[in-house]
Amino acid sequence: GKCWERCGNICLESEIDGSTLIDADSDVLVKMGFLEIHANKVSKALEKIAAEEQANKAQEQIEPVVERKVSYPCYLPLTAEEGDRMMKFAEAYELIRICTEKAQKAHEKIKSEKTHVLQEVERKFVSVASKLE
Repeated sequence: GKCWERCGNICLESEIDGSTLIDADSDVLVKMGFLEIHANKVSKALEKIAAEEQANKAQEQIEPVVERKVSYPCYLPLTAEEGDRMMKFAEAYELIRICTEKAQKAHEKIKSEKTHVLQEVERKFVSVASKLE
């Protein structure tokens, strides 16, 4: 409800993302402006997430680590709106990466064609120059 929206807005205004928030305890959350009951609930949820992360890290030591396909930083969104913004950013970033790659390939192709054309012009120039002599 509105109270949770207010909590989300407090974090957004303070530029606190999920990876930063996970280090906060209920006292910190109360100081930020959360109601104590909500701070306790968030703190317990964060403890649960931290425990799950610890278990995942232990599991990763057993299983081979799969490399991330994305090269941009990732963090946990606090709200659906922030999650949507993150996805839009990720899509835009990927589009820019693809366009950059295509532009680089096009540039290489143009350089190659330029070299070929210059060689052809040089060959014709030498041919014309030899006929004039």
